[in-house]
Amino acid sequence: MTTILAVGIVAFFVVAPSPPFPPKGYGKDLPPARLLDGFPSYSTPDDVRRWLESLGLRWEIVRRGNPPTRDDHLYIVKVQNFSHLGATGDLWLYFFRDRLMRIHFGAADPATYWGRLRQVENLHVVTARDRDRIITAKMGNDVEVWLNMYDDGRYVGWRDDRLEREVSYLYD
Repeated sequence: MTTILAVGIVAFFVVAPSPPFPPKGYGKDLPPARLLDGFPSYSTPDDVRRWLESLGLRWEIVRRGNPPTRDDHLYIVKVQNFSHLGATGDLWLYFFRDRLMRIHFGAADPATYWGRLRQVENLHVVTARDRDRIITAKMGNDVEVWLNMYDDGRYVGWRDDRLEREVSYLYD
């Protein structure tokens, strides 16, 4: 009986594969992905702030999840009068803990900006739903780009899917 118990313990702890922790593909060791020009994912808030200041832009901290907790892990920043591809509007930067994860650009005419962006980036639409109020495309393997035309938030967004998955990961 003791031998069977010993074999079972060895099999459970040594032979059986353990679940990855953290899950594979998570963490700061992953390479950044290009979001909006000049904004790679995984950038720190300090790096992004310095880059914006070099462009003569200022940011306003909207929400500081510091220290990050399960319910308050986002650091959100707003930049007014940002310009890209001939469009100007508010830029919202979302950091998951200390890594840039998502960007929203509220151009004055998001649909026109989306058309320019699709042409410049050679984006191919993946999905369109709700009468084209949400249109999505992929940039590489890890970045989703979308046009949101709902009245409560008209913008073009970018997100690194790896960090988005990490946000929803529940730690053991």
